[in-house]
Amino acid sequence: ADCIRNSRIYVGLWVGIILLAMAFGSLLPIFLFLIPKFFATLNIVWGITQHVGLKEDVKDHRLSTRSVRLNPIFSFIYWKMEYHIEHHMFPMVPSHKLSQLHEVIKDQLPKPNSLYGAYKEIIPAIMKQTKDPDYHIQVQLPDAARPISNSA
Repeated sequence: ADCIRNSRIYVGLWVGIILLAMAFGSLLPIFLFLIPKFFATLNIVWGITQHVGLKEDVKDHRLSTRSVRLNPIFSFIYWKMEYHIEHHMFPMVPSHKLSQLHEVIKDQLPKPNSLYGAYKEIIPAIMKQTKDPDYHIQVQLPDAARPISNSA
């Protein structure tokens, strides 16, 4: 009942915002209230791919972080943060240069999945972690990749 009521309230607010925009002949209400809500949702969808299901508390960021492939529009909106392993390994590199960094070090990194491929890996991992909290996805590094010691 609460879910249905809340859904109706949200739809009512969205319709109200659209009607307000039409009444004033301005897209400003839509730009201020509807579009940010849409992109915030996309940010969550992309953000979940960064670490979920991977090993924690390791120094080798390739084992605890995931890079994914996004289309050019989503990549722009996400500030190229789909290159997330690269971001963790070299945090001082500006986000607009991460794709270039990826090209330089890609032989040392796991191959990035698509967004669909990442979720295909994440969802079963979450299910397994409900029964075994120590479970994590075993990341396959390329043969040319140099291992990083986990000791201090």
